[in-house]
Amino acid sequence: MAKKTHELALCGVLCALAVAFLWLSGVIPLSTYAWPILASATLLPAREECRKSYAWSCFAAAAVLGLLLCADKEAALVFCFLGYYPLVKPNLDAISSKALRLLAKLGLCTVSMGVMYALIIFVFKLPSVVQEFSESATWLLWATAAMGLLENLQRENLNPFEQAQGLRDVMVLWDCTQAEAAKRLGMAQPTLANKLRLLQLTQDQRQFVLDNGLTERHARAVLRLPENRRSEALITIAKRKMNARATDLYIEQLLNAAAPGRHRISMVKDVRIFVNTIDHAIRLMTDNGVPATAHREERDGYIEYTVRIPTAAAQR
Repeated sequence: MAKKTHELALCGVLCALAVAFLWLSGVIPLSTYAWPILASATLLPAREECRKSYAWSCFAAAAVLGLLLCADKEAALVFCFLGYYPLVKPNLDAISSKALRLLAKLGLCTVSMGVMYALIIFVFKLPSVVQEFSESATWLLWATAAMGLLENLQRENLNPFEQAQGLRDVMVLWDCTQAEAAKRLGMAQPTLANKLRLLQLTQDQRQFVLDNGLTERHARAVLRLPENRRSEALITIAKRKMNARATDLYIEQLLNAAAPGRHRISMVKDVRIFVNTIDHAIRLMTDNGVPATAHREERDGYIEYTVRIPTAAAQR
């Protein structure tokens, strides 16, 4: 009984504190979102110390009183539609898939804000908000989605490929170049470019990297190879348990080993040019009455030519 009374008293105090923060939004114009966030933070102790039904009752009472007493109705509605986030966060964090967890948080934020502003504009029709929203609706939705993505990129323990995909999604949302995105994110452009390069690996290759405990540096090193040689290299790296330094040396060896082969192909093409030149010279002599002959044999590692030009014909 004492514990129940303690929880009820705590929820009452926290509810009053939340309403006070919402009331201050109409007195001290700090920000439309700052006061609701502070009011929402008061639910954290209720979530940790009180039973779930009491915590939700605390939120509901604060939301209703905020709507009745707060002069800034927009701030009160922000609390109504997003102030419960501390209470649902443990459930969202329990989602096993990181990608689904990210989408759930982003979706909750975006849908809640969309419904809230639809009510403000089409039901409550607050003049100041309608005018402001008509001027910045696109920007607001864009900013909300981008902030959700960025928050999860920073807070979640994402693997390198999920992080790279998140950065790509932010760039698409912003419709900007790598240089512009790097500036907005506070990253060096080469760092951003290196992370985005990881997406050049196939889905199977990415999963192999994760399953075998390879790092982002291992994955970037393999990208130096042609596409058809990357999977084999990853298997060798994992089998030999190479560290990042050993992987760099291994990739360098593979690239250097391929260079002589390319050079030999080029030389074969050059030799064929010489052979064609000899054949052309023989034809030129025979066409001009010199009975020259040529015998060609291809041997191991070389081509042997025997050219006979009659001396008498050559002197004439």
